[in-house]
Amino acid sequence: MSDSDWKAQRAEADYLHDEAMQELQEQLDAANEMFRKLNLHTLDLADRIRRLEEAGDKMAYNHNPFTFLDWQKARESKPSNPNPTIE
Repeated sequence: MSDSDWKAQRAEADYLHDEAMQELQEQLDAANEMFRKLNLHTLDLADRIRRLEEAGDKMAYNHNPFTFLDWQKARESKPSNPNPTIE
């Protein structure tokens, strides 16, 4: 193999490597953007749940004691937070 053949093969390998790295970077960027959007959506849902619970508390306190007890039972039976970083 001549020196020029080796250099040509090396240049082609470098090009393919750079192309693969660019594709991986684009995929990583897309995955990070999807994660960011999912995280924002999760925070929005957690905030909505919190507001609904606060509204339920206010309604339960202003009505008869049986409604309050039913609300307390319903609130206690909700599943635990699978993501403890989101309150």
